[in-house]
Amino acid sequence: MIENLKNIPPEDLDRTVWRYLTFTKFVSLLTYNALWFSKLNILEDEFEGTMPPATKRAVQAHHRPWKQVFKAPEFQRQIENWPDENVKGGRELLVVNCWFLGEEESERMWDKYVGSPEGLAITSTIRRLSREGRPLNYEIMLTSRIPH
Repeated sequence: MIENLKNIPPEDLDRTVWRYLTFTKFVSLLTYNALWFSKLNILEDEFEGTMPPATKRAVQAHHRPWKQVFKAPEFQRQIENWPDENVKGGRELLVVNCWFLGEEESERMWDKYVGSPEGLAITSTIRRLSREGRPLNYEIMLTSRIPH
């Protein structure tokens, strides 16, 4: 289902992606025949799913005309806080299953996501993962490249 891919350059479709798992998570994957998706707001990274400052300023500028319509101080505060409330709601509603893009395994990813010798890494490609999609509304998206 290649049409569900967002922000992924064609040259990355056949590159190796890695999913590092503890043995317990691997058994869960086999038992349920499904990947685990975490809400953004429970991930370790407090900035996961947040808005960059420049984007926040642009959204606030876009909403500024509403302040001329709704003059009450409470409405003014609500309009000013729309970007933060959008992020908060998004972090509560959006779920992710993160993979590492790289041709070689990463010691840092092993340490961060497995943390013990009792784990494993699954490899695939973005193209193969996109073919495995179930009949749900989903997207496979490259949100950013974080150097590890």
